[in-house]
Amino acid sequence: MTVFRCQMKIARRNIGTIIMYFAIFIGISIAIQKSETASNKSVGVFSDYALKLGVVDRDNSDVSEGIIKFLSKAHEVNVLEDDIGVLRESLYYLESDVIIQFPKGLKENLGTEYVKIDITEETSNNNYYMYIQSQINDVINCIKTYMAAGYSAEEALEKLSLQEDSKVSLIDVNGNGGEVPAYSYMFRFFPYICIAILGSVIGLMFMCIRKKDIRKRMEASAISLKRQNFENILACIFIGVIIWAAFLIVIVMFNGKEIIGDENFIYYILNSFAMMIIALSMAFVVGMIANSPERVNIIVTPLSLSICFLGGVFVPLSVLNDTVRKIAKFVPAYWYEEINNNLANYASLPNDIVWKVWCGIGIQFLFAAAFLGSALAISKYKKQF
Repeated sequence: MTVFRCQMKIARRNIGTIIMYFAIFIGISIAIQKSETASNKSVGVFSDYALKLGVVDRDNSDVSEGIIKFLSKAHEVNVLEDDIGVLRESLYYLESDVIIQFPKGLKENLGTEYVKIDITEETSNNNYYMYIQSQINDVINCIKTYMAAGYSAEEALEKLSLQEDSKVSLIDVNGNGGEVPAYSYMFRFFPYICIAILGSVIGLMFMCIRKKDIRKRMEASAISLKRQNFENILACIFIGVIIWAAFLIVIVMFNGKEIIGDENFIYYILNSFAMMIIALSMAFVVGMIANSPERVNIIVTPLSLSICFLGGVFVPLSVLNDTVRKIAKFVPAYWYEEINNNLANYASLPNDIVWKVWCGIGIQFLFAAAFLGSALAISKYKKQF
């Protein structure tokens, strides 16, 4: 295993590159998971929120009382004295979040355009005004609708009081409750890490054995060419599997039982394995083209970034326009991300999605075969010189 040990020595010299990219991967993954979790929690801002309302009723009619009664179902309502000093103190000491002033003549002007209800909010949160204004408008519009249908204001208020809150039940079609598992974001960035690490390490290994002096020594050695090729391939696969396994271990460490219990975990593994094979074949091409360690990095860096950008690694595929998506289909990372998105969106894959997953994995292996064939063609061409 002389050739295999030689390749391992070359790989150990690049251990710093491997650690650097893994640190980048872990940092990006943690940042993305935290940001996505925070964004999911922020959805709660749009849910019902109980406020402390200070009310001044100058109309003292059944209409104003009906609106107050409606608001008291969702908020804490306090009727205040009609004095500017009292109102200011209520806001200043945070006894009220919003002051609502019902004008005199509210009931008489309800069917006209001259209904104006003054709303003053506590200045630290400008969302309160729109929130309360929307609820009051809903009540007034509902009363106007009943009155337009021939009901009196008193009858409209009675109908309004009998209305019940709507109950909405969401059908969990995909089985995940509309939530995307956090570890899917870590799998999303795997193509960049895999292409960058294997492109740098494997590319450098093949570049080294292509040097003229080393190639002549290998040709003059007692090890057959068939044995040399076997050990070179074995070394590449060994390093690729190590990187792939380390990646999976990191994900399991961060997500524990959540990912192990996922029905789609086996598909995540197969998808990432296919991408690892693609990265190995691309590294083979890089090693056949580059003539120095510097050129390996010059090729690998823009190659990994461009493939991952077009493939939806850095920018979600849903954000890309149709033209870019059509071009991206010629990039292997696109098919990887398509599968990853399907696995993230479904807790249990339906048959049509399972078929898409297997087709995507098959297309990735075809990409790997194409890259490998290109590398062999380049190698054969360069041996002529």
